[in-house]
Amino acid sequence: MRNNFGIPHLHNRHIDHYTYGKAFNRIDNAFLSSLLTFTYIIIDNLLNQPSNKLYIADSTGVSINRLYCECIHGGKRTNRLVYDKLHILAYYYPKQGYIPIVSARWGEGHSSDSTNLLEMVKQVDFLDNEYLLADRGYDCCELFEYLLQHNITPIVKTKEFKWNYKVSKS
Repeated sequence: MRNNFGIPHLHNRHIDHYTYGKAFNRIDNAFLSSLLTFTYIIIDNLLNQPSNKLYIADSTGVSINRLYCECIHGGKRTNRLVYDKLHILAYYYPKQGYIPIVSARWGEGHSSDSTNLLEMVKQVDFLDNEYLLADRGYDCCELFEYLLQHNITPIVKTKEFKWNYKVSKS
């Protein structure tokens, strides 16, 4: 990575995903989110986009292959891989090809997508008369109610529920 960008003094040591993962664990969520929001506002002011915008919400699981925690599974003490989740709210500038991240949250691996997006949208107070595109993980009544109250149109694919006939309907 150092040689590709011509910056030999970057860290003077090997940089891999483990190094960045450990650094991410030390960054406070509120600081990360406010820094990304501030950067997005600067980019948005420079590019002067139209008023109706399409925001995209997504999340991804992140695991560091050398970071384990002890747990008990099946009566035996084992090591479990630490699994985190990164939730982002981004905007796409089609003409320029930029995708700045508006807000982000870093949390445990089994955290809810819709709850984290709701918290991110509450922190970002400049969304109004916008569109929000998301996948099935964001299909939640509380999120929809909040978005519609603030003139944000959610475009979310709904979850498909299949009935399990082994369970009684009564």
